[in-house]
Amino acid sequence: MKQLLVNQIWQLKNKCYRILYIDREIEEIFWINSDDCNSLPESIGFEEFNQLKKNDYFNLLDSSDEYGDPSTYKAKSLDKWNTYCNIVDLAKSEEPQIYLNSYFNRRCSEIASQLGVSRMLPRRVFLKYWKGGKVNLALLPKLNNSGGKGKERKPSTKKRGRPNTFTKNNINVDDKLKVLLQAGFKKFYLDIEHASLETAYENFLQSKFYQETLNREHSLIPSSTQFRYWGEKKYPAHERKKRKLGLKIFNKDFRTRTESSLINITGPGSVYQIDSTKADIELVSSIDRSIPVGSPTLYFVSDVFSRMIVGVLVTLDEPSYYTAARALYNAIVPKEQFFKEERLNEISAFEIKNEDWPCNYIPDAIVADRAELLGHQSNNIIQDLGITIENTAAYRADLKGVVENHFRVLHTRIKGADKNFGMKGLNHKQRGVRDARKDAVLNLKEYYIAILSEVLVYNSSKVLDAYPFDEQLILDIPSPTPLKLWNWGIKNASGKLRPNNIPELKQRLLPRKNGKINKNGLRFNKLWYNIASNGKILNKQILLQNKALVVEVLYDPFDLRKVYIYHDSELVECALSKSRNPIGIELNEWEFDAHLTVTKKAQYENQLEHKSKAVESLSRVKEILNNAKKKKLKKKTNSLKPSKIRDNKRLERNVTRQESTSKSSPKVAENSKEVKVIKLEPSKDQEELKQNEKLDFFRKLMKDE
Repeated sequence: MKQLLVNQIWQLKNKCYRILYIDREIEEIFWINSDDCNSLPESIGFEEFNQLKKNDYFNLLDSSDEYGDPSTYKAKSLDKWNTYCNIVDLAKSEEPQIYLNSYFNRRCSEIASQLGVSRMLPRRVFLKYWKGGKVNLALLPKLNNSGGKGKERKPSTKKRGRPNTFTKNNINVDDKLKVLLQAGFKKFYLDIEHASLETAYENFLQSKFYQETLNREHSLIPSSTQFRYWGEKKYPAHERKKRKLGLKIFNKDFRTRTESSLINITGPGSVYQIDSTKADIELVSSIDRSIPVGSPTLYFVSDVFSRMIVGVLVTLDEPSYYTAARALYNAIVPKEQFFKEERLNEISAFEIKNEDWPCNYIPDAIVADRAELLGHQSNNIIQDLGITIENTAAYRADLKGVVENHFRVLHTRIKGADKNFGMKGLNHKQRGVRDARKDAVLNLKEYYIAILSEVLVYNSSKVLDAYPFDEQLILDIPSPTPLKLWNWGIKNASGKLRPNNIPELKQRLLPRKNGKINKNGLRFNKLWYNIASNGKILNKQILLQNKALVVEVLYDPFDLRKVYIYHDSELVECALSKSRNPIGIELNEWEFDAHLTVTKKAQYENQLEHKSKAVESLSRVKEILNNAKKKKLKKKTNSLKPSKIRDNKRLERNVTRQESTSKSSPKVAENSKEVKVIKLEPSKDQEELKQNEKLDFFRKLMKDE
């Protein structure tokens, strides 16, 4: 059975009653109809009340009262509230007499004469007090119900809204005009990317109120304020931003953030974030400092749990899978090894120790944007290293907030170190701003050292004021830094870091392409490679002969002198064949591709020249054939026997020799006599000689057989 309490609200049919007072001695309950503003308190006996409780139409309502905050009210409203509270204080202790109608009316008259107010004011105040839950906050003015805030006024003959200061001729917006204004706002402002409100308003007038505008009939034309008001009333700010800027830009720059990056993060190594950006600095050549080389690409790899920067890469190469894999490699290997491999130890004034930067582990997952690590090349990271790669949506830098913040923090510190050393300002592209390339003084390695120095300072001493603590973390690390959080997380939090014990780690992160193996070696990227001595591969090459076996090749785009292939889970090195590819020995992938392009272009031009000459020659041959066909006599030959053909050939050969002899002999003088050629018939001796030649020919033929 529900307990009967003061301030409970009971619903009886369609009316709601609030209990004001319970008198156990006389067994009566005083309550008031909270729906009727003029009703007075009524009494009901316990027996009657309990009888009503048995009926289905008598129910207890679950309701909570809402009150205003006095600090948000102006002084005038607070003075009125204090007056109401003083009225209630004069009689609120006179229960239950005050709930009797005769006593209540008399007491209101006494209070009115005592305070010098009307008799109805104490009556209204007490009724408001009782129906509001018998608390002084119920006497605050209901300003939230004043003015109809958020409610649209119904159109009438009187113009809605603030009147114009300079004219009273503005048109009154009715429902039909409101639809026109909102449609025009969408069509001419929201749907046109670069349209301003003024241009959109003018297009709207030209489309819908052209004649009225030309005739200066301003009382028939909606104002620009009305155009903007009704358009913005239908399309709120977030909707307008999405339509004007696009969903991608809105999510990147204007979307509200409600959560922290630490959701579902259990400890160090649970998630690394990786990102790259063009550094706001101009560099010079390390060979000649008068030669500018442009802006470098800066990579950061950050641990989400500790906010630790675990890996850095500064390179002049453009962002790609290879550069991202290098940054990830720098995050995994011991930092002394990384320092030497990047050849930064050549600058003796700076060094890195492993204990200062103890980040040489493999993470569980990596968050990257839809760029370098999106594609099949990243499969080797997933398969070989067992790292989950999560690619964020396009234009969603907020999903990698930790690493994005590192770019801003570190570059801000470096920019403030000095002036005029090549840093680019926010307005560096504007006309008249000094070119940062004129002030560039740092080369790549010097800038690399500057970045690493700031990274070490940030990791070891940056206090993370906004870090979301838990109870244990507050007790152990009252002033957290990334390095303290990293060490604490490895010791106490259930992170997912793994030791860096994978053999040939650097080679496993190289990009991959398909190549072909046959008896001549490895054919990859249009180059020939000699496979290192391996008995199993040699046997396979012998079996393949001219057939090709497709294999996956790991290669460094900047060094084509050697590549790697997998065979029986073993990484086999293949060296470039100097005898078969002399041109590709000292070139990188892009230079070699450029060389191939030039070579193919030259070959194509040669093919065109060959085709032209071949067609010309074919045309000449056809002309000779046609002339020969015309000169040939159409009569039957006596015999096609080989003996007859040999005689004809011998005669033709003699004629040809005679012609060549006559051409090579000295020219006959013009006044010399013409030489007559006498054709002699063959004698009997010549006939016998022919017969002997035939016999010799057959003897030789029989001997060969």
